[in-house]
Amino acid sequence: MVFGGFEAARIFPLAYEGHWNQHDYSRWITIQPDTGGSINSVQNGILLREDIHTLFDAYGISINPDVCIPHNHEFH
Repeated sequence: MVFGGFEAARIFPLAYEGHWNQHDYSRWITIQPDTGGSINSVQNGILLREDIHTLFDAYGISINPDVCIPHNHEFH
């Protein structure tokens, strides 16, 4: 497999780890990382194409865990 042009992104930002802990989001994590707490689990990650990663980081697109369809904020 070729994964060139793809980047790993956190679904829940590391900058909001306090919120993660306050709301016990770690309860959904079944694959614990070796270090860094549950927010660093591979289950809090997604592989995105570089341009999509940029949009994701800029909140141009998002993931709604309650709805299983993509949401693009530009076309809302």
